[in-house]
Parts: sequence; C-alpha cells; structure tokens
Amino acid sequence: MVDAEVQKENKGTKARGKSFLIFFLATIIALACAALGWWYFVRYQATGLAQGSAREEELAPPAQEEGVLMLEPFLVNLADPYASRYLRLAVALRLRDKTLAEEVRKDHLVVARLRDGILTLLSTKNSRDLLTLEGRGKLREEIKVKAETILPQGSVKEVLFTDMIMQL
Repeated sequence: MVDAEVQKENKGTKARGKSFLIFFLATIIALACAALGWWYFVRYQATGLAQGSAREEELAPPAQEEGVLMLEPFLVNLADPYASRYLRLAVALRLRDKTLAEEVRKDHLVVARLRDGILTLLSTKNSRDLLTLEGRGKLREEIKVKAETILPQGSVKEVLFTDMIMQL
C-alpha cells in the first residue's frame, strides 16, 4: 500500500517537472528569437534605412519653396444649350517657386490676363463636362496650359480647385 502511494507521488512530481521543463524551454526559445530579431533589425534594417535616407538627400536637388497663387473665385455662366446654369470656382495655382508667386501676385496685369484666360475657358464649358472626374481633370489641364501661355513655361506645377459650386 505504501508503495502505491509513493508511485502516485512520483508520477505527480514527474508530470510537474515535465511541464516546468517545457515552459522553461519555451521561454528560452522566445527570448532567443526576440534577441535575434532585435539584432537583425539594428544590424541590417535600421542602418539600411538611415543610409537610404542619406542617399536620397544627397541625390535630391536642393528644394525650393513652392509658391501658391490664390486667384479670386470665378463666377461664370456655363455654355449649356437648354438651361441657364452658372459655375463658381476658386482656383489656386501651385508654382515652381515662391518668388515667382510673389512677383505674379504683385503684377496686376499678369493676374488680369490669367483671370481673363481662365474666364474665357470656363465660359465654353457645360455642366455635363464638369460633373465627371475626367471632365474636371481635363479642365485642370486646360487651365494649366492657358496659365503657362501667360507665365513662364514650366512654372505651373499643379492647378487646384479650392471651391466649386455649380447650379444644376
């Protein structure tokens, strides 16, 4: 009887010892993986990212501050054949540098020519053209081409619509 009790205690101790050993080994393996991952990241990734950003800075030309020319909103009648509709559109031109934007802003004749060209262009559009994204994209390109006939070639980087209301 005593031998049976001793054997039960030994089995319980062995089971606890095995589960503790498995837990201990799993913890050691997890810590080793974490240490290896940290070493890999520090050794290869972090230094590679730092070197990559330094290379990009070396290759990139010195950045000039871009300028934005905000034009007063346009209010124009659209060329719809069967209804009187109007469009209110605020346009901003993103220019290649800030000094050009300041020069254009001060030169009232250039601003008047820009506004006249854009107004003339807008008055040829109908509401159906401007309802789609493709139509708005085409209008942006047309405004860019028109602006570059007045401003130096290549000075307009982007045409932005900051406000657009259309009567339907």
